[in-house]
Amino acid sequence: MKIANITVENWLRYRGVHTRDLDADVYAVVARHVADEERSNWLGKTSFLYAAPFALFGCKPPGVRLEDDWITHGEGKGGVVVELDDGTRVIRGRKRGKSTQLIVKHGNQVAKGDEAQKLVEQLVGVGEDDFFATCFFKQKEMARIVNEPPRDRMQRIGGWFRLGPLQSCEQNVRDRLNALVEQKQKIVARTAVILELIGESDEKPDLGGLKKEADAKHNAATKLQSEIDEHADWVVSAQHAAEYEKLRVRGIELRNELRELDPQAVEKRAEFLKKAAAKSQADLDIVVKEEGEAEKLSRGEFDGHCPVMNDECPVASQVRLKMKGNNMLVEKARKKASDLRHKTKTQRGTLADEQAKLDKARKLVAEFEQTKVRALDLKRDWQEIQESGPPPDTSELGAKVERAWTEANDAQLAYQNAKTIVDNAKQHAEEIERLKQESTKLNEKIAVHREALVIFGRNGAQRQIAEVALAEIEVDANALLIDAGIDLQVETQWSREAASGLATACDSCGAPFPKSQKVKQCERCGAGRGPKTIDKLDIEISDRSGAAEDLAGISLQLAAAAWLRRERNVGWSVAFIDEPFGSLDAANRRALSTHFAAMLKGRYGFAQSFVVAHDQSITDALPARVEIVADDRGSALT
Repeated sequence: MKIANITVENWLRYRGVHTRDLDADVYAVVARHVADEERSNWLGKTSFLYAAPFALFGCKPPGVRLEDDWITHGEGKGGVVVELDDGTRVIRGRKRGKSTQLIVKHGNQVAKGDEAQKLVEQLVGVGEDDFFATCFFKQKEMARIVNEPPRDRMQRIGGWFRLGPLQSCEQNVRDRLNALVEQKQKIVARTAVILELIGESDEKPDLGGLKKEADAKHNAATKLQSEIDEHADWVVSAQHAAEYEKLRVRGIELRNELRELDPQAVEKRAEFLKKAAAKSQADLDIVVKEEGEAEKLSRGEFDGHCPVMNDECPVASQVRLKMKGNNMLVEKARKKASDLRHKTKTQRGTLADEQAKLDKARKLVAEFEQTKVRALDLKRDWQEIQESGPPPDTSELGAKVERAWTEANDAQLAYQNAKTIVDNAKQHAEEIERLKQESTKLNEKIAVHREALVIFGRNGAQRQIAEVALAEIEVDANALLIDAGIDLQVETQWSREAASGLATACDSCGAPFPKSQKVKQCERCGAGRGPKTIDKLDIEISDRSGAAEDLAGISLQLAAAAWLRRERNVGWSVAFIDEPFGSLDAANRRALSTHFAAMLKGRYGFAQSFVVAHDQSITDALPARVEIVADDRGSALT
């Protein structure tokens, strides 16, 4: 895949719209100023190179800090359009102060924004980082691969070799190995503890004899205890018998009192008196009412004068006679009421006496019934005491029972302790066997993980992949120098064993080794101690000078780019090279430029290339050119 044409609008020095059709060729990018034919700097050569990566990935040229800075000064908008040889158009532009927009038109498909960026990377075959590693070679960085620190070089180029998955796998295996080693250490520590416990309890107790002795002493104590319990039962029965005797005497007393009191007769008399008192009270209420009415009649006074006719009453004598009769009635009513009050009071007193006798009788009856029930409950114990006679002598039995139970408990404790020892010994033996099995399995896993570390580790597959890739790159780099007739050779070395000395850290678990060279095994995981390895990518060149470093850098960069493009199956076949021969002398520039175009299109597989160079001998050696013509207003493509 290559560029069919490129259009820039208000792109840095390129004011206005400029379009350039392009073929599959190696282009020398040159520039001249209309006012000064010898001037070529700052006229837009590097800006032209950056137009394509800007359209594809949004990469700004060196010195452009803000997005608006790449728009030509004084213009309101700008952008770059790259049309590929399959008809795809990639358009990236912006209005000043607005956001940059990306549009990709691929066949009938139109994509924008993030979707468009994904489509670009899919079509080109690489992302931004790989693009600059394989297709774009920046100014003054041709010797970077030679001059940068070996460890930085190893890290950067290691990314090209895609060692990341292997390194992740190595770390994962290392972490799992460390976890297995920790488990093994715990098993070893636990085994040591158990073996120490087993050593402290070598004697095996006689469980059968101890159990027999404990049972015998328990039976003896139980037998003595039963005698104590029997005596306690007799004591309770004796207490019940004594209580029965008291209840029987009290029952006789209660029965005699009840016979004398005759509760039924008392209850009948109380009922009779209650009714009589009620009747007397009713009679009294009637007499009191009559007494009141008579007193009302007796309170009237008459002087013989009629208040109606206002004259002497003709029946005055009869009225006075009637009033005298009323007074007699009052006296009679008062006497009757007085008699009834006395009678009622007497009846009430008698009723209260009978009621007290009735309450007493009821209490005696309740107590008698309770005494009879309790006596019936205690009678059996009383009969047993009568038949059994006096209690056994237990004066010394209590002390015997206490000693017997103490001995029985001591014997049971001795048996339990012995049983615990035997059980623990059995458990320890089972645990030792289990730990042995676990240790065997862990040893197998640890061995597998150590082998995996050797395979995946930096001295295994990583080193092999890197060394194979470097060998291919080294061959291609030296081929460029040989074809150009340049007497210079480059040699690469990924890592190597030190001339002497052993490893400073364990390759398996990462634990540091002591300084002493006598230690041949890792104290943590048990892995063997290998030789010391120097982990750095060395580049040796047969001659050391600024020009030699540039030549080695050019050859290695192009060879590495070609390898990476083959490895990633990149369809993009356009190279951008900015000032590759800046520090070379005339002889080396001629030698390299003579074969440069053929090498780019042949060995390194670039169908289309753009090379910025100031030396005319170089540009003359390239078959095509993009000429930039500049004046004080800006630059234009021709």
